[in-house]
Amino acid sequence: MTRPWLRLTALVLTAALTGCSVNGPADRDADPPAACATPDAVTVQTDSAVWQQALSGVGTPVEAHWLARPAANACSRAPGLSDWYHEVVLRLQPDVARALASAYQWAPVTEAPKIHAKLAPFVPAGTTWSRSDGYEQAHLMGPWFGALYLDAAHGLAYFDLNQS
Repeated sequence: MTRPWLRLTALVLTAALTGCSVNGPADRDADPPAACATPDAVTVQTDSAVWQQALSGVGTPVEAHWLARPAANACSRAPGLSDWYHEVVLRLQPDVARALASAYQWAPVTEAPKIHAKLAPFVPAGTTWSRSDGYEQAHLMGPWFGALYLDAAHGLAYFDLNQS
């Protein structure tokens, strides 16, 4: 006579080793959702209202271009939460760019940020980035963590953010 727990253990191990899913073998062979098929599925958004509310000190941007992508595999069938990376390029009002530049100590960056290829067209050639630890400590401490790169001369802000 086999003990019930031994049969249950054997069943669980068999399911794990054969790749069974809760939804059955048909689900395992299904195509992934179109939105996660390739990294190219990431789309550029232009709504600035979300950043006006989420990020202080940026005023009402003249224009906004941003994208969001999952930190982990977007096509994973594993349950649970996912962190999201956001990249945001904002063209600021000239007076807002000047106010930001004068309110914090900014230091030129030695290495330019790696801007997603879909956002690169919105960053003009010759952009000179700087960063401020003071701004980031005052404004990017949850739920948004990350960095602000500022080019006050061009009125340009680039945020590299993680929302968790």
